[in-house]
Amino acid sequence: GLRFDQTVPTSRVVANNPQLQKPFKRYQIDRVWRYDRPQAQRYREFTQADYDIFGTKSPLADFEIIAITVDVLKKLNLKGKVVVNDRRVLEELAIKNGINKEQIVECFRSIDKLDKIEMKGVEKELKDKGINTKILGQLNLSLEKLEKEIPGSVALQELKKVFALVKETGIQEYVQFDLSLARGLEYYTGIVFEVKSGVGPSIGGGGRYDKLIQTYGGPETPAVGSSFG
Repeated sequence: GLRFDQTVPTSRVVANNPQLQKPFKRYQIDRVWRYDRPQAQRYREFTQADYDIFGTKSPLADFEIIAITVDVLKKLNLKGKVVVNDRRVLEELAIKNGINKEQIVECFRSIDKLDKIEMKGVEKELKDKGINTKILGQLNLSLEKLEKEIPGSVALQELKKVFALVKETGIQEYVQFDLSLARGLEYYTGIVFEVKSGVGPSIGGGGRYDKLIQTYGGPETPAVGSSFG
């Protein structure tokens, strides 16, 4: 089969080489392929530049990936934003709003289509799947307002640390919090990113995938990364 991204093959390398000194940082640029019918402005074969950090759960690693992404935007003179969320925060809010744990994946798949089919389309999809739609009214909550909705959330505190670092380093004009960002791939376990530049599809994205190396037979290894397509 033709590889569909750089994350999975890199994770296999890490899984097969547990002796690698951690944190292990790696980037790769190469061609990838997608079998599904491409959306407008997308191709079945394209080049992907990928960068990852393996072996640390620290929010500093999440921030470093965001900072690299902002660096690339600046150096390529692209007008874009890194949109950030945490799937754990969205999951905690979903459960609080009456969504069953076994419905979470389907719920996220629908919410992830917000920019394509808009709120009405997502609402219809959720209703068709028998999923409570109450959460849709809370997707515009700020980090501060989320404190009241999910008090004591460890994931929310970690996300706030990342945004504190963003502010501290003066890159906040390039980074934006968006609670509706879910990203479709199921291997994401925490923070997720998407790079948006004007209209059209996103030009990059990624997130934290702490269980993927284990899936390929390696030891428990937290990981976070992103890519430009």
